[in-house]
Amino acid sequence: MPPAPVVTDLRVHLERPTKSDFDCSRDDDPGAQDWYRMDKDLCLHRGKLKAYLYLKIKDQAELTAEDWVVTDIKTGLLRPADSPWMKRDGGVSVRREKFTVGVDQVVTAVDVVFGEDVEDPRPQWVTLQSPLRLRAHVDSPSARLTFLRGRGQPFPEIAPELRLSESDGFKIVQISDLHLRTGFGTCQDAMERDGTTLGPIRADQETLRLVEEILESERPNLVVLTGDQIHHDVDDSQSAIFKAVTPMIVRRIPWTVIFGNHDDEGRHVSSRESPLSSQPGWKEHI
Repeated sequence: MPPAPVVTDLRVHLERPTKSDFDCSRDDDPGAQDWYRMDKDLCLHRGKLKAYLYLKIKDQAELTAEDWVVTDIKTGLLRPADSPWMKRDGGVSVRREKFTVGVDQVVTAVDVVFGEDVEDPRPQWVTLQSPLRLRAHVDSPSARLTFLRGRGQPFPEIAPELRLSESDGFKIVQISDLHLRTGFGTCQDAMERDGTTLGPIRADQETLRLVEEILESERPNLVVLTGDQIHHDVDDSQSAIFKAVTPMIVRRIPWTVIFGNHDDEGRHVSSRESPLSSQPGWKEHI
């Protein structure tokens, strides 16, 4: 990956059992070395088909005013008036312009989150609401693109300062064993306080609602996530981690993470560090 990446094109490629190779020769400026495949199966390893997002990336220093770069991305149906947009597979459309605009108007990174209940909490990242149109398994959480314009906000050199108030003291909320999943997750044995069974409910939605109620009630100075933020063997650990940290980020509460045994278990789970350490610009993280 170049040191100062700029996205010049993207494609969604559906791998069929009989043909799986991505053919970059279709592009008007071919160059296999410029294409990077995101290591996420957009179908979440369910069913026989696989789909991947390919990004064509060049270093900013190598671009000239004659090079085409991506300045915007859409998913879903396009209206006839949207003529500047170029259609790609998967219901994706991109807008490309000559590199005569500032880098803050250019797409420099693209990612994928899974599920209707997750937003990318990183500063300046835009999460598209319409999912990719894939031949995914009916029970597979929908894949949605998220992208960054410009260079984003770097990690602060100094972590948020924690202060002890003489009047209010210093309050720490510890949260453990969230066991969040990719998608809503299902709780099969939920019940009311009086013991009345509720039947299957969306587990992550209820879990995060409780977390938000606690944060609003306690108003802590620090939140410590103490392990098993994600359930074992989830399809995409990054999406689950995003859900776990968003309540603190939107409230600007300093937070930190300790990983548990479930946070890196499973066939398709990222390492403990990668969902957080590889992402610049985490707000309030210490």
